[in-house]
Amino acid sequence: MEPKIKQTTGGEQAALLIRATDFSGMLERLDRMAESLSEIRESLPLKRRKLSRATKRAHIGCILSWYEGKCPCCREARIISDNGSILPSCNEEHYVNRHENALDKTWLVCQECNSRKTTGKVAHTDVEALFRAYQVTLRKHLADGKGPVQMRLKDSDRLCALSKRQATSR
Repeated sequence: MEPKIKQTTGGEQAALLIRATDFSGMLERLDRMAESLSEIRESLPLKRRKLSRATKRAHIGCILSWYEGKCPCCREARIISDNGSILPSCNEEHYVNRHENALDKTWLVCQECNSRKTTGKVAHTDVEALFRAYQVTLRKHLADGKGPVQMRLKDSDRLCALSKRQATSR
């Protein structure tokens, strides 16, 4: 037995055509909304990434050894205690972007310096020379054996904290 095909009237065919057109228009609108949502998602600020323990230790060691525990930006405010603990006046500053937490893209500074930079009272470029000088000092600190010997600056999650003795015994 063959299935019967229902005969449709001209009015029913028109109604089906209108529904198909509506559905097609809805799909187009959904596609446009998906594109817009994607653009919005891309423009949102990325989540701030915390510094790893090894990155903090490297910064703390450098600031204690070379800056006497004071902010490397203003060199006035004390941010690290003599025993190496971070004081409440210390802020983790992501120099480049808030989602980049590698050792070469961060530093520890006092609240005042961080506030001046984030509020725009001091231009990013005005602090750049101080940040670059700090990074040179940090590299010297690490090379002198006072901090981790080997490190991957591009991937702070994989920061390798080998002591100088461990590195030479291999």
